Amino acid sequence: MKKIIFVLVFIILTSINSFLLAVSIDFEINTKNVSVYDLIEIDIKDNFKAKNNYDYSTINIKGYFKYGEETIKEVDGFYIKDFQVSETGDIIEKSSGKFKIRFTPDKTGKWSYKIKVFTVKKEPIETKWNVFYCKRDDKNNGFIRVSKTDDLFMEFDNKKPFYAIGMNLCWSTGDVLKDYERWLTRFNENGGNFIRLWMANWFVGIEWKETGIGNYEQRQKQAFLLDKILEMCHKKNIYVMLCLVPHGEFSKKTNSNWDDNPYNLKNDGLLKEPSEFFTDMVARTAFKNRLRYIIARWGYSPNIFSWEIFNEVEWTDNYNTENISKWHEDIISYIKKLDVNKHLISTSYANPNMDDAVWKLKDINFTQTHFYGIKDGTELYELSKEKIKKFSKPHITGEFGMDAGEDFVKNNMDPQGISLINSIWAGAFTLSFGSPMPWNWDDYIDKNDLFTIFKPLSDFVKNINFQKEDLYELIQRYVFYKDAGDKIPGSVIFYTKSAWEKPKKNKFIINAYGEMVDGSLFNGFIYGDVHEEMKNSPVFVMKNIRPGKFIVKINKISSNNVLVINLNGKDELIKELKAENYSSKKFFPEWNIYQADMSEEFSIDLPEGDNEVIIDNSKGDWFMIEYIKITNFLNPAIAPVFVTGMQGTDTAYIWMKNTDYSWKNKNASEIKDTYFEIKSLNDGRYLYTIINPESGEKISEGEKLTINGELKLDLPAFNNSLAIKIKNLTVKKTKK
Repeated sequence: MKKIIFVLVFIILTSINSFLLAVSIDFEINTKNVSVYDLIEIDIKDNFKAKNNYDYSTINIKGYFKYGEETIKEVDGFYIKDFQVSETGDIIEKSSGKFKIRFTPDKTGKWSYKIKVFTVKKEPIETKWNVFYCKRDDKNNGFIRVSKTDDLFMEFDNKKPFYAIGMNLCWSTGDVLKDYERWLTRFNENGGNFIRLWMANWFVGIEWKETGIGNYEQRQKQAFLLDKILEMCHKKNIYVMLCLVPHGEFSKKTNSNWDDNPYNLKNDGLLKEPSEFFTDMVARTAFKNRLRYIIARWGYSPNIFSWEIFNEVEWTDNYNTENISKWHEDIISYIKKLDVNKHLISTSYANPNMDDAVWKLKDINFTQTHFYGIKDGTELYELSKEKIKKFSKPHITGEFGMDAGEDFVKNNMDPQGISLINSIWAGAFTLSFGSPMPWNWDDYIDKNDLFTIFKPLSDFVKNINFQKEDLYELIQRYVFYKDAGDKIPGSVIFYTKSAWEKPKKNKFIINAYGEMVDGSLFNGFIYGDVHEEMKNSPVFVMKNIRPGKFIVKINKISSNNVLVINLNGKDELIKELKAENYSSKKFFPEWNIYQADMSEEFSIDLPEGDNEVIIDNSKGDWFMIEYIKITNFLNPAIAPVFVTGMQGTDTAYIWMKNTDYSWKNKNASEIKDTYFEIKSLNDGRYLYTIINPESGEKISEGEKLTINGELKLDLPAFNNSLAIKIKNLTVKKTKK
């Protein structure tokens, strides 16, 4: 690109010797053929001889950009060392360094700009106003925002919809550029458009032990790698949730990196304990300098979807809601002050139920759920629905993984990715702004080349204008048999969401359709008297139209416990459980106890009528419930199918799965001779399309008329899952 070179000379009067000192600012700007939302980059060639070129309190080069009479946009410059990638893939430093300014124009036409230099103990110097012109380019959509039409969904600046098909690609510990070129290419080929990336100290973090606090000189190679990854994302139309701080950097207990953290006093830092990071104002000022550099260098990019301030912040030491909430509020305010492009902002927690005080902050733009312990994927439906209902903000499942321990990945237990397929579809139509984002990108997804699992979903949502269809949760979620005469009443199963905390709710109503109200709050930890302050034993209320069994499956135990299952005020089962009696036992000397994995079911008989069941641990440490199951419960007319979806008055998007089908049971019995009804539709002729979510293959397509606002669809026989799309063909398009 041809560059325009400017040399501006300023005369500064020195008060000491009363002579004239000529100071020049030598810079280049790439304004040839610039389109809206393209990068404007200014190279400052002068060396201002600052002691620390990364310390904004001693040296700052600012760019000022003005469109017509609008408010001037101020952006910080940043110091950079240039690198290049050799033919052999080595990353080689090629210059001693310089200052840059990056800016993204968001309007076509004439722009004015100037540069100003601030240094310690000297008067600022500045250029005159200069001009560049920005042309239109309809291929550039702009930055992603919360939609003003429907604030649960996202759209670009040009109002085109953005629905996230996402996964974690948080880091590479191998050949970074080759890994990301392969991952992003395969992901893009299969419709992926959204990733999560960490500025981890072992990856592209810019401040660590070798740099000290506030000097990023020794981490310029890592910064270069992030530049290159964002360039790849730009070329492939992939958007990035950039996580700024991993929890282990400020934890001694969980994935700890504290020993090498430059904020650690032992490394000539500022803090005796990790938790002081959230309260020490000197440390906060130092961290803000890092934020300032990050925003200056990468804040130009429309491909940065959002700043994720912290990963799973509750894993930091001595978590305190008030301190964490106030820290987030201050940091977010600082980011908003600097980020002229107004990227979205969020944070994250490992515990799906944490932390209301942070999620309610008005400048947290969207919520996330992280969840590990997936059994068949359907858990993500409840968790997503709960978050959206509680906070009325856009939501996405930012991380999820299966409940199979390390063996799931190590032994490649699901090479076909059935667990992933079920999970991303189960969470896709919950009014979240994108599909759930799986973990294990390198040792599972890449290893098995499972990027193809995203293609059917990406194709399915391609032409949906989520923010314009006034979507809400599917009204009717049951599949019915056409003839229930010979059908056996179905069972219902409820998996737990285990979190080490006092359960927030302990009474759960199970309705006639086999749904547990507030089931996302069913905590699997059942505490004994050792943890009396944590006890809140679950109670289940139901009406059984015929006798059945209530089954409890326990999958983990700590020390000695006594399981009690109480039915209608009477203890029907009392069972002593000892971890030391199981072959998987492991001794923990720090607590002087055994813990063990187990897989054992315990059951009681349920009579017909109203029932209340309590599961208790009357004495001991804790055990963990994997699920409860109630047999002979469902109306025989209801097929054993899990359904999730969303609808408007002229459209609906539905996913349904045979409840017996999972990565553990790939040969579930066929479900046939069934139908599904979609209610509260406008009258008209509807096009329906049914596909196989695993292959993307179209199973059937046709047209149906509504009758009194209802559309009845006969379903094809299926063993695994179906996805259904309906659209009113008689809706008239209105002119804008």
